Amino acid sequence: MRALLTDFESRSIRRLYRDESATWWFSVTDVVQVLTYPPDDLAAREYWNQLKRRLVTESSQLVSASHRLKIPAAADEKQRFTDHATAETLLRLMQAVLSPRAEPNKPWLAKVGLPSSQA
Repeated sequence: MRALLTDFESRSIRRLYRDESATWWFSVTDVVQVLTYPPDDLAAREYWNQLKRRLVTESSQLVSASHRLKIPAAADEKQRFTDHATAETLLRLMQAVLSPRAEPNKPWLAKVGLPSSQA
């Protein structure tokens, strides 16, 4: 796996590329932060944790489709476990996020989430 950044509305989104499956895995909290505009990373993580609890009570498969993977932290570059999801899972997650910003950003995710898009 290799870690790369991509821009999403002037913010960096951490993502990992798995060569064996030709799949991009995006940091869920980075995407949530762009969609909800919380004041900091901690607020984005708290939003995601609350959303996960709600989705579990609704028996949503979104939480089980996300995986904890190690990636360099934005603040200090130390390797830390962070929830990641594929582009397909993030598209479904965007529907669960209570934000008018989710719908217009689906084309961005489709573009950067394609296996051939390694930039």
